[in-house]
Amino acid sequence: MDPQGLIGRRNPACAENVTDTFPDPDIVHSYLSPLTSLSCGKTLPLVNGRIPDLARIGELCERYFEWATPAGILPKFHKHVWPGVVLRMIREDILKADALLNSVDCLAQVSWIPLHCSSNLMLNIHAVEH
Repeated sequence: MDPQGLIGRRNPACAENVTDTFPDPDIVHSYLSPLTSLSCGKTLPLVNGRIPDLARIGELCERYFEWATPAGILPKFHKHVWPGVVLRMIREDILKADALLNSVDCLAQVSWIPLHCSSNLMLNIHAVEH
């Protein structure tokens, strides 16, 4: 972690070279409140909720990338594409559950099937009449 042994030791000579104006408050403020595309009251862009067409993405990869062989696509999709698809699936299920909860006076009983047990992530909502 600290191969040079610099963390956790005192260095008075360096400390004496630190001036009263360090750190510059404006720079500290820039780090604590960085300007981003949302800084001026903008909102996040709307995202279409559709699950990406993985077959089409695979076709495009095969056409444009030399690594995109049947043996090469699967590991890359598993590492880079599948996590985003799963998040979209979860988001879609949550939005559907919210819509159901807002439209019916019910209690939600949520059950998840672990990803390692099933290729499909499921969110079950059971309406309960009061």
